[in-house]
Order: sequence, then C-alpha cells, then structure tokens
Amino acid sequence: KCDETIRGHVFCSFLALILMKELQTRMSERGWNAEWDRLKDDLDNLEEITVRAVGKAFVIRSETRGDAGKAV
Repeated sequence: KCDETIRGHVFCSFLALILMKELQTRMSERGWNAEWDRLKDDLDNLEEITVRAVGKAFVIRSETRGDAGKAV
C-alpha cells in the first residue's frame, strides 16, 4: 500500500507542476507577472457546488479572480 501512496503523491505533484507551468505560460503570454503564492491563494478561493435537478447534475464554480483570473 505504501507504493500506491507514493505513486499517488508523485502523480498529484506532477499534475500540480503542469498546472503551475500552464498558468505561468498564460500569464507570460499576456505580459503579466505574478508570484506563485498569489496564484495559489486565488485558486484556493475558488468554490464549487453541485446542483441536482430533474435527473441532471450541474457543477457551478465561483468566478476566478485575481492573478489566476487573468490567466484563464
């Protein structure tokens, strides 16, 4: 089970690096510069709720704000 935990951690870390690189690339392409800590704070402030009605599910996310909002 320890190997599965390590693989999961490596996978999540890899995804985080890809996200970080993509956000930084988008910011750079637009001529904006932001610190990673500020981007993380902006992403931490995102909220989402799932609404179920008539057999369907809808995911509603709050607006992306701050430096992260500029990147998307």
